[in-house]
Amino acid sequence: MSRIRSIHPGQWTDEDFVECSPFARLLTLGIRNEADDNGVFEWRATRLKMRLFPADAIDVGELLNELETRGLVMRFEASGRHYGAIRNFRVYQNPRSPKAEHPITAEADRFVGERAGDESVSKRGPGRPRKQQEDENKSPELKSFPQNVEKNSEREKERRVEKNNSPTDLSISEPIDERGSSLILVQPPAFDEIQEAFDAYDAVRREFVPTARSITFDADRKKKLRTTMGAIGGREGWASVLARIRGSPFLRGDTDSFAFATIDWLLKPANMRKIMEGNYDDRPRSRALGAGSAVDATARAAIAAGLG
Repeated sequence: MSRIRSIHPGQWTDEDFVECSPFARLLTLGIRNEADDNGVFEWRATRLKMRLFPADAIDVGELLNELETRGLVMRFEASGRHYGAIRNFRVYQNPRSPKAEHPITAEADRFVGERAGDESVSKRGPGRPRKQQEDENKSPELKSFPQNVEKNSEREKERRVEKNNSPTDLSISEPIDERGSSLILVQPPAFDEIQEAFDAYDAVRREFVPTARSITFDADRKKKLRTTMGAIGGREGWASVLARIRGSPFLRGDTDSFAFATIDWLLKPANMRKIMEGNYDDRPRSRALGAGSAVDATARAAIAAGLG
């Protein structure tokens, strides 16, 4: 679960930080969102790559090694799994109700520092009795989890499921067209489906614009694509859009008045409404299909297969 974190102004002039490569510096900030409230994160390069750099061709494993060499993170093993601790994390991050989700060794506990203004919590960990901490200090063995962490994690999972299923999460921030009308909304797709949908779009784009440069699938585009897919019917609706691009000389850039439909143009509600209503369909094709009807089943199945 990603979390909101703060950045101290002194970060930008920290000697170890400025000596890192640009992507390593960005990773330094990104892993804070993935770490628990003790500054511990799972040392899983592939997973971090997908969560923090989904559109960049980089080796996160090498970047983690770079941060470890600079002393910005510390790698440790617990219960047969690998974790990372962020240097002085607790000094600068002060969540209201700190929760630990990962184990932490005594050495890693010192590495993440003491939480300012809450010495008892930073030394013992949230929810840990003083007697338990005193017993653990006598041994360098792995410190145990807070007894209530597992229950808290389960409650948090249930809360997230309820929130994701809530109708209030399905609203559109702006009308789907200039007249203020909106499409019927369905459950927005999961974020891993959004990447698949974007990849399918990019494959169509490169088919008609093979010399086009790579585009960045950033957080803003992900949010807009997720909202759009929720509005047009998920994968099936997105498959219809891509099929319409294939069948439209205008959208695929075969006319002199318009280049290929870019992702930003495509995700504008007014433009998406026109696409779904068939305004850009090839005229003979439109007459054969009927105004506003779905694209032919063969084209839709081919695109849907690409999304699967």
